[in-house]
Amino acid sequence: MKNNPSARFQVSRRTFLAGAGGAAALVTAAGCGDDAKSTTTTTAPTATALTDTDILTEGQRKKPKLEPDDVARAVLYALQQPPSVDVNEILVRPTGQVL
Repeated sequence: MKNNPSARFQVSRRTFLAGAGGAAALVTAAGCGDDAKSTTTTTAPTATALTDTDILTEGQRKKPKLEPDDVARAVLYALQQPPSVDVNEILVRPTGQVL
């Protein structure tokens, strides 16, 4: 694992790939949002931190993490907005997470 002191992030192959995938999703959602501006379609890219799932390692289980319901509530927030509101992006992370 390499330390990037300028950004204060720990970068590994796994986190690099996850970040690249997340960036691709945001760009795709932004493009869809541009196409949907004349409609009532909602696009709200949602970025989540570590979420409690079956695939977590033992080390990950010891870190602050979200519950699946936490993510669901964030998505529902975006979906429940009236057509006059555009939720541009949602970032959800657990309290206590160190960047």
